[in-house]
Order: sequence, then structure tokens, then C-alpha cells
Amino acid sequence: MDGVDAALPVLAAPRLVLSPVTRGDGAAVLSWWNDAEVRRGHGLGMEPLGPAAFQYWLGDFDRADTWVARMRAGGEPVGLLEMKAVRGADGALRYELGIAVDARHRRTGVGLEMVGAACAWALRTMGARAVVAQTRADNRAARRLFERAGFTRTGEGEGASGRAGRTVRYERSSPGPGPPACSPGPP
Repeated sequence: MDGVDAALPVLAAPRLVLSPVTRGDGAAVLSWWNDAEVRRGHGLGMEPLGPAAFQYWLGDFDRADTWVARMRAGGEPVGLLEMKAVRGADGALRYELGIAVDARHRRTGVGLEMVGAACAWALRTMGARAVVAQTRADNRAARRLFERAGFTRTGEGEGASGRAGRTVRYERSSPGPGPPACSPGPP
């Protein structure tokens, strides 16, 4: 077993703790998912999720690929980060990253900490060849985030999987400096 299906660890970042998402996180996750800026940034043209559809989505948490980020001080939930393991035609492990940050914490560095912790885990601990991300071409905040987080722009294209608009693809293959960002539990 290469660990791809292993349970998610708790990740530590300077101001944050990233814990595997639970059903108890549902209200915060639904509010982020339905946030207009998040939906536009991800190119989600569909209507916001209603409670029934969201409960169906919540039922998929056994896939163990999503964290909720909380502030170390006070435990306030501030964002959601998803890392889907995929294998390329060459058999190499890669992770596809998705992120949503609570509106009150955007442009404060929280997203950068979330992405840094997840990339360190995927590249250093899991042995992934790369972490890849995609955003709409007009989502300047996400593009700046990925560039500041050490991603390299790898291409552009039309939105896929129901996503509207042109997209920009990014990849990061270096875990960056420092020790692994995993911890056995909240610090």
C-alpha cells in the first residue's frame, strides 16, 4: 500500500491547525461552498447547494481527502482544503488541490499557510511527484496565492467538469523548506 488511502493526519501551520473534515463542520463548509466569490473563483456556474444536496455531498467524507483549517487561537474555522490523490499515465502520484477561505480571512495569509502545509504533506510525507491546482484565469487572488505558494504556471484552457470560463493550471513539485507539517494532533 502506498498510503494514498490512509487517513488524513492533522497538519500544523504557523497560525492554523488543519483537521480532517467531519459532519460537525457542515454549516461552515456549506457557507463557504455557497459563497459567491468561491463559486465564481472555482468556475461553478450552478446554483448554490441546498440542504438536501449538501447532505448528499457530506456523505462522501469517507474518502478522507478534505481538511478544515482552524485558527490555533480560539479554534475558529477559516477554510477548507481538499487534496485528491490521482495517478498519471506514468503511475506517478499527484494531488489535485482545491481551497476555499472564509471571506473574513481572505488576503490575510491564511490560504498561503493552508496550501503550504498541504503541499509539504503531499510532497514530503506522501511522496507525491507534484501538487496541481487550477483556477479561473480572472481569479487574480487565487493566481497570486498559487504563485506565492511556489506553484509554476503550466498552462491555460477552457473550464472542465462544468466549470465556466478560461482556466489557468499550476503545479508545485518542491515541498519547500522546513520539516514536515504533520503532527499527531492539535498542538
